[in-house]
Amino acid sequence: MWNILARAIVELSSCTKVKLRSHIIIKLSALIPASGILMLGMFLSACNDNGGGGVSGDGSVYGPIDTAIPFASDTMPLPGAGSPAGQGHLVTGVTATVSDATISVVDGDGTQLFYDYGDGRAGHSFILPPGTVYPVLVTASNGLDLVTGLPPVITMVSVVEKPTDTTANLTPLTTLIVKTAQAMPGGVNPSNLALANQYIVTALNFGMDSIRIPNPITTAIDAQNIVSMVKAGRVLTETLTRSVLRLSLSGTVLTEDELLDALAADMVDGRPDGVGAAGADPFLSALTNVVLAQVMLESIGNTLQSEGLPLAAGMDSAIKTMLPGIQASIAEAVVSRETLTHLKLLIHAAQPVTTSDDSDLAAVLAAIGGLGANMLPADIAPLLPVVGSAAFDAAISGLVSTEDNMVYQSVLSAFTKTHQHRLLALAWYPSDDVDGYIVHAGPTPSTATVKVSVVPTASVELDVQTDLGLSPGDNVCFRIKAFNASGVSAFSGAVCAVI
Repeated sequence: MWNILARAIVELSSCTKVKLRSHIIIKLSALIPASGILMLGMFLSACNDNGGGGVSGDGSVYGPIDTAIPFASDTMPLPGAGSPAGQGHLVTGVTATVSDATISVVDGDGTQLFYDYGDGRAGHSFILPPGTVYPVLVTASNGLDLVTGLPPVITMVSVVEKPTDTTANLTPLTTLIVKTAQAMPGGVNPSNLALANQYIVTALNFGMDSIRIPNPITTAIDAQNIVSMVKAGRVLTETLTRSVLRLSLSGTVLTEDELLDALAADMVDGRPDGVGAAGADPFLSALTNVVLAQVMLESIGNTLQSEGLPLAAGMDSAIKTMLPGIQASIAEAVVSRETLTHLKLLIHAAQPVTTSDDSDLAAVLAAIGGLGANMLPADIAPLLPVVGSAAFDAAISGLVSTEDNMVYQSVLSAFTKTHQHRLLALAWYPSDDVDGYIVHAGPTPSTATVKVSVVPTASVELDVQTDLGLSPGDNVCFRIKAFNASGVSAFSGAVCAVI
């Protein structure tokens, strides 16, 4: 999962007439197990003497920051978008795929600022008056889901963190992010929101393309990312719905909102392991992991269903209603490497609940292992075993039919164990006149000074435990220096992630 974090300047004295001034764009994806790679992408330009940003003496980055700019002509128009300046703080966004939702806006003091309806194209807009106390909590309920034609199954939540935020989307993912922040010590504050966003986008992104949607709350939804938003939101929603249905069949009454609360409480430490804030439940986390595997398998082959009814046509119809005139379809959503890797982890988690020689899950795992990144659903579907998502039925039934905590822990341990020894692979495009690179790491950007590797080529693989001495939940930052016979460059900008 790529997040563009910063652009820095590295200077080497290897050019005879001008210094080698290399623009570096640093990207970092979600940490993934040894079967995959984590990429730190560095794009180095040729020698030039143009101006730009730089790295200060302590290695901190200054200069231009890369941000995603929505296509103005494709961005969803919303009511009030043309309101005159000076009348307050205008905020717009999508309301998932729900039209005519009831929108409630409450400021940081608990004052009701806005109570109205969203529009028929699943959008909303409101103006926050001067003097508003931030963060502002936004909720959406009722309305009509454009995918299913039914009322939405969850109350969606979002937040306007500060006066400069102009987008506050309301989707299942924003709901999980905000609820995770609410469950953290200190509640909804900038630090917790940033952590919660990172946890959900990297650990439970539900197949979302985080290049196009780095922050589900604040990223403007347009023709380039609407498919990813709709599909990921549907995966999360169907996971909740399917889990609640299986619970009801076993006599446990739980709503989708309550299950989402339990998942958020679990995610305060960044891992769906049944351990977290009050309300985290190992049984519910284990069940959600296995059901999510089932739903994601259907999603990558574009065969996602809800109560036996296909959802692809409904998702495409919703997209056309939300952004009329664009050519975008769920069938065109390629599957990322991170999605495939996450699905493998979830399958491993399901295996302890079934027999060790379960041929159905083994066949699914083998099929996923043979898939490549950026494949289209139409190319994936024929390669999946005939048993399909039914391969997970035995594991789901095994979970809901037992009260043995050891069974729940076996699922969660299998998921966590796969994360323990992970190869973290850093790679970047090489620069001319460089003899090698020095990789530095540390817990914060300013302390990423411990040399962990010296390599002649523009890549390195590090074991999270043995090379870095880290465990799940630890923070790590990386900076890189380049060197040649003339000397060593300054630090690159830093990138950080939670293991």
